Amino acid sequence: MRDDNRSALTILENALDMILNFAAFVSAYILLYPIIDTSLVSINNSKTQILVFIAVILSSLVYQFFNVYKPIPYVNAHYSISGILLANTVFFGFAMVGTVVFFNDARLKFILLWIITSAVLSTALLVFKKKVIIFFVKLFRKQRDIVRKVIIIGNNSETARAFVKEVIDDNHNGIMVVGHVGGEMSDVGCEMLGEPSELEEILDRYTPDYAVFAVDSYDKKKLIRLVNLCDDRCVKVYFLPVIYGFFKSAKQLERVGRIPLINVHSNPLDNRFNAFIKRALDIVGSALLIVLSSPVMLFAAIGIRLGDGGPVLFKQERVGRMGKRFTMLKFRSMKEGADVGAVWTTDLDERKTRFGTFLRRTAIDELPQLFNVFLGDMSLVGPRPEIPSFVEYFKNDVPLYMVKHYVKPGMTGLAQVKRLRGDTSIEDRIQADIAYIENWSFWLDILILVKTPFVAFNKNEKYAGDEKK
Repeated sequence: MRDDNRSALTILENALDMILNFAAFVSAYILLYPIIDTSLVSINNSKTQILVFIAVILSSLVYQFFNVYKPIPYVNAHYSISGILLANTVFFGFAMVGTVVFFNDARLKFILLWIITSAVLSTALLVFKKKVIIFFVKLFRKQRDIVRKVIIIGNNSETARAFVKEVIDDNHNGIMVVGHVGGEMSDVGCEMLGEPSELEEILDRYTPDYAVFAVDSYDKKKLIRLVNLCDDRCVKVYFLPVIYGFFKSAKQLERVGRIPLINVHSNPLDNRFNAFIKRALDIVGSALLIVLSSPVMLFAAIGIRLGDGGPVLFKQERVGRMGKRFTMLKFRSMKEGADVGAVWTTDLDERKTRFGTFLRRTAIDELPQLFNVFLGDMSLVGPRPEIPSFVEYFKNDVPLYMVKHYVKPGMTGLAQVKRLRGDTSIEDRIQADIAYIENWSFWLDILILVKTPFVAFNKNEKYAGDEKK
């Protein structure tokens, strides 16, 4: 529910702080230049430059030690500035002590003055930078998706009330509590929308982005049903811990103010920096592969046209990220005019052309999906997309099936490199897809892409609704 771009902001801010501290040292030297005996201390001297470089690196480590980049400061100016003052006091204080110990000669007076001037400039620059960051983060939160709608579900009025209060108190979080579901909860600070038995209708009526469960105890089957109703509509599910003071840290723990939330389907791609890296890989990779595979695609197009003279490309509606539908491209492998509805396509399917069988077995028929990747409907790596009718069927029959739609579908994926394709268990595929989503990394994508050519050939195919009119 949070803006999960903290790691990227931390890295960028840390790098910016090192640049600002370097600028502070250089500026201080320039200000003190009239009283400098350059024969004793010169900024053009390699030893001086090395010392400044080491000081800048050490300052970065000190800032991390004092949690200057802790997420809370982005909405708490007082905490941020006091952290900078403390960190700089410690860092430059030790720098002065080190100077007294190692430079007990004619250079001592000037170097001490240089450090003090640098400390003042550094503190001023860092405080100004932090205030600018806080201003723009608050502005961003205020102006982005202001209606990130949340509904509260359950019977724990105490934690629900605390959550609503935190949302209201922090008017920069971009969250709006639509109301709560559960008539037994009273005075939680928001509108009562109905009973849990009416959740399906409530979700369809209010189309929330998130569902926050505040429960003391609940019938397990009923609770699973409610979570599944949210998953089926791609509404992200969170659980409010009953005794939230006991939760300190966890991979799926997030916060709204002082109140922690457990994100049931947390994944690394919620982080904007990670999402940017993955998208960059998709754009560069798909563009490169389009160029490299263009002779193969030209060969496939000519072969299809010479076969029966029909259209080269086959277009089909598939379900993508967050349940949105898109048109997926493939090379046509079936006879023109064949009835290719939502049915299983087998290796001996008489509707396929001879050339089409070759295209399928070599996976050449999937190369046009590179254009889907380049345009942003798909990713190079991710869960395979299905046609809408099969999504409707599987989401009611296969546990956690809809979770795979929290990320973009891919041309290949962990399930594919594990050979969980064709006539294999849907449940096993979903478990592999979820494992991929929860453990995503740039290097995992690279590993899957490297392995894909070795498992691309498929001699025993059996696909659900690969082609549809």
